[in-house]
Amino acid sequence: MSDNLGPLTVANSRAEHAEMMLAGAQDARSRLTTQLAECESANLRMAEKIECLDSDLYLAVQVAYNRGAVDWVRLNYPKYYNQFKHTPPTYADSPASSNVTLDVALSLLREGPQTEKIQAFLASLKLGTE
Repeated sequence: MSDNLGPLTVANSRAEHAEMMLAGAQDARSRLTTQLAECESANLRMAEKIECLDSDLYLAVQVAYNRGAVDWVRLNYPKYYNQFKHTPPTYADSPASSNVTLDVALSLLREGPQTEKIQAFLASLKLGTE
């Protein structure tokens, strides 16, 4: 009788082993599916963040162009410059604000690249004389 049960015992052992392997594979699949969903969610959040940052950058460069930083935009953001160049910049006729330091900085930007004046202005800010 033991001769007849030998192959059956081996078959049962192999079936149990196969079931354990299948259960392990299903667990691994479940974990990987969860990780994939988390990664897709993180990617979506990053894409939305990049889109918001691109929009903010565009608006900031547009403001700089409109305030007179035309050469700066042309050199640093040629893609945006090509969009803006058909629209003349709108310089503020009146003081930009009640902040004298900001007004001086804007007037220097409007005059164009004058490294010595800008460096002197920045030095005066550091010393607190402006």
